[in-house]
Amino acid sequence: VDGVPLPVEVVTPYLAAEVAELQIIQSADVAWVIHPNHPPYNLKRTSATAFTFTKVVFKDGKGPLRPDNLDEANQVDVVIISGVSHTLTFDKDTLDADTAFDVGRAIRVNAGTAPDIQSWYLITSVTDQKICIADLISGTTAGLNADDWALGLFSDKEGPRGLTFHEGRLGYGGTAVAPDWYVLSVSDDFDNFDVRDPSLTDAENADKSIARRLVAKDVNAVQWMASADEQLVIG
Repeated sequence: VDGVPLPVEVVTPYLAAEVAELQIIQSADVAWVIHPNHPPYNLKRTSATAFTFTKVVFKDGKGPLRPDNLDEANQVDVVIISGVSHTLTFDKDTLDADTAFDVGRAIRVNAGTAPDIQSWYLITSVTDQKICIADLISGTTAGLNADDWALGLFSDKEGPRGLTFHEGRLGYGGTAVAPDWYVLSVSDDFDNFDVRDPSLTDAENADKSIARRLVAKDVNAVQWMASADEQLVIG
């Protein structure tokens, strides 16, 4: 019918059975869409009749992280191949058994010889659950025998259940591996999860990302998050 706009369709990765579990928040022309079986996506309106639906791209590759490794027997060795490409070898099975799913996952490693320098990598290929190839995106080559590391929170089959804006930050919570873990972005920079720098003062670190485990007598999986009356509410 003349004058009636046609619907606009975008392709998404979700199955029909997954639609009921989607959570969505929006800021102007950009929406964040999450599901526990998928990484976060952005739905962006680029014109009155055009939309895009793409994975969230984290600033400088610094996406949210799982809790830090606490197993001193599971160290990671980092060896440069050429350019920015490195081989990362863990002592124990750490990566996903289905090697395709961890491509694009971030890894943060303490440089070891310089404790205040955090090295960030993005996985480009996975050999098995102990070995991957990753590009250095920030910091310096971490070296050998590092037990201070953390994997990125999301992969192509692992996403959050909770999602909200809170006091200028964007928050995610409740993945399968870290069900009671939540993260908040850098202040006023929703897709940046840069961590605290020990060489800076508390005031200089005040806008960095926040990551916490819920403190309770039971391990309760985060199902939803909301901002209300200057408080972050987690269910």
